[in-house]
Amino acid sequence: MNAVLQCLSNTDLFAEFLGLEQYKEGEAEGEEGVTDSPVPSPPGAQDRGEVTEQLAKLLRSLWTLEYNPQHSRDFKTIVIKDALQYRGTSQHDAQEFLLLGF
Repeated sequence: MNAVLQCLSNTDLFAEFLGLEQYKEGEAEGEEGVTDSPVPSPPGAQDRGEVTEQLAKLLRSLWTLEYNPQHSRDFKTIVIKDALQYRGTSQHDAQEFLLLGF
């Protein structure tokens, strides 16, 4: 997880996208009809924004030099909600984490 987060945080466009909260622009425009979809959402779909929010907070804290270990714990707590294999401190494959697709 750490390797992926380091790579993402040093990918300029991605870090800027999250750091400047550009991912929220679709919300501001009022994406109508999203909640009325006839297709059922996958489990945890309503919480997907939590991962993005926590990742954005983590990246902002790294880039503004306001990082503390609690930011990492908060992010991991959100990830574990939908990916129980990340409980504990065992090592995992970086590509598997990246491809989780929260």
